[in-house]
Amino acid sequence: MVIMRRPLKSMKHMSLRLLGMVLVCGLFAGAVPAQPDQASASAQDLYEKWRDAIFQVRIINTRTGTTSALGSGFFISRDGSGVSNFHVVSEVVHTPDRYRAEYERADGTRGDLALVAVDVINDLAVVKSAEPVDVHFSFRATAPRTGEHIFALGNPRDLGATIVEGTYSGPVANSIYQRIHFTGSLNPGMSGGPTIDSRGRVVGVNVATSGNQISFLVDANHAKALLARAPATAEDTPLKQDLRDQLFSAQDNFWQSAMSRPLDTTSLGEFSVPARFVPQLSCWGDSSEQDDQKYKVLSQECSLRDYVYLSRQHSVEAMALRHDYYESSELNPLAFSHLYSDSFGDVQAMFYGAREDVTGFRCRTDFVKGDGLNFRTAFCVRGLREYPGLYDALLRVATIKPGTKGLQSEFSMGAVSLDNAVAASRRFIEAIKWNP
Repeated sequence: MVIMRRPLKSMKHMSLRLLGMVLVCGLFAGAVPAQPDQASASAQDLYEKWRDAIFQVRIINTRTGTTSALGSGFFISRDGSGVSNFHVVSEVVHTPDRYRAEYERADGTRGDLALVAVDVINDLAVVKSAEPVDVHFSFRATAPRTGEHIFALGNPRDLGATIVEGTYSGPVANSIYQRIHFTGSLNPGMSGGPTIDSRGRVVGVNVATSGNQISFLVDANHAKALLARAPATAEDTPLKQDLRDQLFSAQDNFWQSAMSRPLDTTSLGEFSVPARFVPQLSCWGDSSEQDDQKYKVLSQECSLRDYVYLSRQHSVEAMALRHDYYESSELNPLAFSHLYSDSFGDVQAMFYGAREDVTGFRCRTDFVKGDGLNFRTAFCVRGLREYPGLYDALLRVATIKPGTKGLQSEFSMGAVSLDNAVAASRRFIEAIKWNP
C-alpha cells in the first residue's frame, strides 16, 4: 500500500491524521563529541526572541462556540498580517457562516483573525489580526545549504508553543508542488508555523509529515508571493471563486505540460503500456503467482507523491495509473474469460470526498478499436460541487482478444477539466500496444 503524505492537519476533534527525519549523528573513533548545550542554547535563544511572533490558530464553530480545529501561524509584518496553511483555515473558506478564526499568542493574548487570501495548490493562507504587532518575522532571501540547522516553531497537539531543531535537506525529489524536506519532527497542530534559520529568517512553512521524523515544508517563496498579491482587506477577497480559478489554472498547466512531452512506456507481459505521463510519477510492480491459483497476474502501479487538500474529507491527486496483465496456462479460454470479465469491475483507484464535496460517479461503457487491439472501456466522472467545471475522472480499459492472456488498465485523474480528462484518456488508450 502506498503511504501518501497528508497535511499535519490542524488538530480536528474526533479525527486526527497523524501526518513529520531526526538528525542521526554517527560517532566515530577520534571524532570530536557533539556539544548539545550549544545546540540547546541556540534553540532556546531563538524561542525566547520569536515566541511572540507565532500564534495558535483556533477555528471556532459559531453555533456552539467550541473549537473545531487547531493549527499554527506567524506574523510577517507590523500591521498584523500573518501566514498559516490553507488546510488549517479551510472550514472558514467553505462555510464562513459556521466557522471563524481567532489567534492565541504564547502570552495568552487572543484576537480575531480575518482570512485575506489563500493558495490552495501550495496549502497557504494569509490571515490578519485587527491589531498591529511589535514582533514579526521576515523571509530569508536565499535557500539554506543542505545540512544547515533550521528550527520549526508551532503548537503541537494543543500543548503550547514549542521549537523543534532539525536540518534543511533540500527540495523534495519528484514533487510537483516544490516541497522542502525538513529533517526534524513536526506534529499535528504545528501546521502553518514557521521554520526559521539561526537568524530568525523564515525558510519554509510547516505543512506535512510522513512519520519517522521525515517532515515537509512549503517553500517560503510561495508565502512571499501570496502576500504580495493579497488584497488589502478580507472584504475584497472572493475566496471560493479564487480557489476555483487556482485549481482550474493548475490542472490546465499540469495537463498541457504532460500532454506535450513524449509518453514513457514499459513492457508488461505481452504488452507495451503507458508508464510515466510526467517525470514525477513513481512506479513499482509486483506479481501474484500462488500455487493454488491457475493463473498469474503481473502488476504495475504509478502515482504522484503529492496531492491537493480541498477540505477535511476531500483531497485530490492529479493522476495515478495501474496495469494488470493476466495469463493462464491451466484455464481454458471460457474459464479464463469469466475470470477476466469479473475482474474488470475491481476498481483500485482511491478517491476521497464526502457527499457534500462531490456528486456520484456517472459512467459510460463502450468498445473501442485501437492499434491492432480491441478494448472494453468504462469512463466515469463525478463533479466537484464547489468547483464547477472540474471533475474526478476514472478510465478502465480491458483488452479483448482470444486465448488466455489479457491486460486491464486503470487511469485516474483528480480535479481535472472534462476536455483534459478526455484527451488524456484517449492518449492513454493509444499508448497500449500488443507485442506478441
